[in-house]
Amino acid sequence: MNQVLGHLKAEGYKVSRSKIYGQHDKAFLARDKDGGIPLNTVQSYIKWARLKKVSDMGPDGEPRITELSLSRQSEELRRLKAQADREEFKRDREQGLYIPREDLEQELASRALLLDAGLRRMFQESLADWVFLVEGNPTKVRELQDQIFEQLDGLMNEYANLDSFQVLVDPDAELA
Repeated sequence: MNQVLGHLKAEGYKVSRSKIYGQHDKAFLARDKDGGIPLNTVQSYIKWARLKKVSDMGPDGEPRITELSLSRQSEELRRLKAQADREEFKRDREQGLYIPREDLEQELASRALLLDAGLRRMFQESLADWVFLVEGNPTKVRELQDQIFEQLDGLMNEYANLDSFQVLVDPDAELA
């Protein structure tokens, strides 16, 4: 048993004499026919007992943090964070905080069509009033501009506050 203890200490393992003799009594370090303990039995014991090398231990007896263990911990942390992010996104999507890109693009395109149609309608309906407002006089351009901007502001407010709307597109209709 002293040879096993000496071998383990020479290899740098932290092990006590009482532990080796206790394991021998429990047949974990059984002798072979010659009375010796084979090296493969000692190696199996090292794995089974999870012996730590002194070089892997810090002064407090705790395992020393190595580059490899830091790398593994960092990778595990990154993996857990990514998993938490996926779960949070899934939960947010189920709560309606996210919509599919296609739906967003369709919504924006519909709103742009609605704005375009509203602007064209405003210009068609207001042109006569604007000409009348300035009496065809180029010096009254400022009044015309103020009137156009006022109507545009009203249309933009209406556009920005639309909660829902319906757009009917008639491809055969002509815009005047």
